[in-house]
Amino acid sequence: MRRLRGLAYLLLLLPLLLPLQGSAQTVSSQVVITEVQTTGSNNVTDQEFVEIYNSSNSILNVKDWKLQYLSATGKNWQTKTVFSGYMMPKGRMLIASSNYLVDTADATFSSGLKLDAGHVRIVSPDPDNETAVIVEDLLGWGGAGLSDTKASA
Repeated sequence: MRRLRGLAYLLLLLPLLLPLQGSAQTVSSQVVITEVQTTGSNNVTDQEFVEIYNSSNSILNVKDWKLQYLSATGKNWQTKTVFSGYMMPKGRMLIASSNYLVDTADATFSSGLKLDAGHVRIVSPDPDNETAVIVEDLLGWGGAGLSDTKASA
């Protein structure tokens, strides 16, 4: 009986002791896109914003993080703005089109988000590869070719 119990413990601990070979790495971000507005009242197209939320209990350094946009059928991401500073725990950041929400926006970008379909994502620099980025969150709307895999917080 002791031998079986020892073998059972070994089998339970084995996955923790052996490195995983060839498994996909999943990025689990604490920053999520919570809201996107692609047009304002009376269909004013330059009244756009994206709100992001830090769901963690930690202050996050968002220096060099980016808000990027991709049209519904596009191939190349367009950087709309580059962040600097920090996000407080459970804090929000508002990124608005230039000359919109000027008193409350934490960062601005040139308008151009399509009303019917598109994508926005938040990316951070990959510390292991200076030419790569880590996708913190992605949101697609309308007939967007890419979609998010989980709901925002």
